[in-house]
Amino acid sequence: MSIFSTKAITLFGAGVLALFLAACGGDSSTGGEDIELSSSSMEADDPSSSSVLNSSSSSLGDSSDPLSSSSKNTFSSSSITDNSSSSNAESSSSETTESSSSGDEISSSSITEESSSSAIESSSSTTTESSSSAEKVSSSSVISSSSSAKSSSSMEQSSSSKEPELCGIVPYDPATQFCVENSVYDKCGGQEYNLAAEGCSDGIILPKCGNTLYDPAAQFCAGNSIYDKCGDKTYSPATQFCDTRDDKLYRWVKIGSQTWMAENLNYAPKTGNSWCYGDDASRCDTYGRLYDWATATEVCPAGWHLPSYDEEWGMLINFAGGSSTAGAKLKAKSPSWDGTDDYGFNALPGGSFETAVGREGAWWTASSYGGIYAVCYRMSSGSGNVEGFQTDKSFGFSVRCVKDN
Repeated sequence: MSIFSTKAITLFGAGVLALFLAACGGDSSTGGEDIELSSSSMEADDPSSSSVLNSSSSSLGDSSDPLSSSSKNTFSSSSITDNSSSSNAESSSSETTESSSSGDEISSSSITEESSSSAIESSSSTTTESSSSAEKVSSSSVISSSSSAKSSSSMEQSSSSKEPELCGIVPYDPATQFCVENSVYDKCGGQEYNLAAEGCSDGIILPKCGNTLYDPAAQFCAGNSIYDKCGDKTYSPATQFCDTRDDKLYRWVKIGSQTWMAENLNYAPKTGNSWCYGDDASRCDTYGRLYDWATATEVCPAGWHLPSYDEEWGMLINFAGGSSTAGAKLKAKSPSWDGTDDYGFNALPGGSFETAVGREGAWWTASSYGGIYAVCYRMSSGSGNVEGFQTDKSFGFSVRCVKDN
């Protein structure tokens, strides 16, 4: 006899014994436990017979239905209904349980296991679908990223393909150039400038004087001509000039064909002899300095010189009407003095070594007489005369310079 037949007979005998005990009112729970242990042992001995055992147990369960109903005891076999295929893991999960009143619970156990199997399948399906959804989301993210990259690429292409700025019909780069009246010009140090009034030199915008650029820090423009500043001061070249030795400004005037200083010189040389009347610095500011003759011949600024007695002083006096009337016309007006100042010469009473300031003015000429004398011209208060005289070269008088021809 085969092992299979032996086990079947054993199972059948156990079932009959259980039925018999139940009919006689015996303890069915103990028998059930024995049967459960026997059944489990059989499954452990030969797993391959599991499916046959399950089928047999199920048949026993069905046949015991009427007995269980009448005796109010329940025999439960270890049964699992496998709807699709028998696998070792799925077929070994049923157990023998006690039934309280009817055999309907056997069917309920089967249903429960079917539900469990369905739940497992449903969970597996849900997991698969969730995984599939995740893959779709991931795929969607990749597509979105790809779309974003394409969008960025499109924007870059759009930016690079932007039409250039036009100046009239000429394209230009606004970052380095600017457009004026349909003409393109390079910026100066990154800045636009006024073409009519400014220009560019080494990346620096400079003003124009006429068509010439100049440095406004050291120069200024007057009448389309460029002049150096007098120190940090601008001035009117039409009426003033700068003594660059000490950055003093002097007024000048043209009388006839000559150009004269319109005020007395006030330059303090490093050599020679010069002083302020009464050693009062304020007198120098008003009337200029007093010089001896040797210093006077060297003290005029560049482009100017000490005038001669006959030729240059004589020309001025003759232009003003002669020596008898020229004094009134050359002297400054009140309150500085008592002249009419017809030509803007503005002669001032600066005094001398022997004459009080405010009453008389005397000026050196470049002409000398003998070894120790030189010639001067003098104007006095209350007189219209211009008087020439010889005096010691060591005396102190004022200086008026005339411009070089």
